Amino acid sequence: MVWGSASVLGPTLGGILTQYYGWPWIFWINLPLGLLALGIADHALRKLPIDHHRARIDYASIVLLSGATVAILLVLSLGGKRLAWTAPGMLALGAVAFVLGAAFVLQQVRTHEPILPPQLLRDRVIRPVLTTIFVVYGCYLALAVLAPIYFQIALGRPVGEAGLLMIPFMLSTTLTANVAGMYSRRRGRYKRPPMVGLPLTILALGVFALLAPHLSAPYAAGILMIAGIGLGPIFPCTTVAAQNAVERHHLGIISGAVAFARALGGAFGVAAGSALVLGLAAAALTHIGPVASLEDLTQHSLPPEARIVVARAFAFLFGAVAVGLGLGLAIFTRVEDRELGDRVPIGAPPASD
Repeated sequence: MVWGSASVLGPTLGGILTQYYGWPWIFWINLPLGLLALGIADHALRKLPIDHHRARIDYASIVLLSGATVAILLVLSLGGKRLAWTAPGMLALGAVAFVLGAAFVLQQVRTHEPILPPQLLRDRVIRPVLTTIFVVYGCYLALAVLAPIYFQIALGRPVGEAGLLMIPFMLSTTLTANVAGMYSRRRGRYKRPPMVGLPLTILALGVFALLAPHLSAPYAAGILMIAGIGLGPIFPCTTVAAQNAVERHHLGIISGAVAFARALGGAFGVAAGSALVLGLAAAALTHIGPVASLEDLTQHSLPPEARIVVARAFAFLFGAVAVGLGLGLAIFTRVEDRELGDRVPIGAPPASD
């Protein structure tokens, strides 16, 4: 219910706020909502039983992981926009991210209570699941963030309407995610729904890539809705697979790891997708002056021939997302399909067919 309502209301409200009150309000509105959520969570969490086992917090790993993540996000945020990818500052940030990341891995091996126990990554479910969710969520967020810009720039729709046009995609993703969750609960398996759904999404995005320069807004929204139908099942099924693969005391660790893989994959996906579209569009639209971001393009009133150029750039994006989802599907096929509740010891031999 939370995911569904947020998926529908978020783009709609964000589009309205941006169009009529300015983009800063999409951030300001989170302050009262965040305080409300904090109050509700605090009231509920106080009812939980207290575990008197005091874990040793690995502050060194927290600092190293946070530093590496911030450095990576700065590279993705600044690269190709404020700084060239080969600028000394970018290379320095990349080196910092690599060094801190390597130090974090070494610390995880040495510490008594690591943030992500290395032995979990040897599991035949967890390792491919984390890789899959990194790739697939990057593709999903690239669509969710950049498709509204396609509606605005290539199809000339106002920002508020672009948010409304994203509702079919968000809603279909939510509905099939719930259906997949119910299937897994009843059948005790989690692998089949994504194996059926992802090929549908890949096919829909392949069609989208071929027709992007010629579609009207309703048809484009319809294709995205079909893509969402196939994309929804991967999210609950990967979470269930990862949680099912660990012992109860590792549930918090693996849930955090899945969320982190999603967040990092999303950052990479949006950055790569934005760079692809911006590079292709800016190279063909030199007459409008320097373009530092896709948001710059939304500030120009483009003639029809320029919109076709932008639509072709987005066609490459949709094709690239289809390829990325194909890679995610290939990785997901390596996930071992265990029955729910069937937690095998880490390092045990593969289950026989």
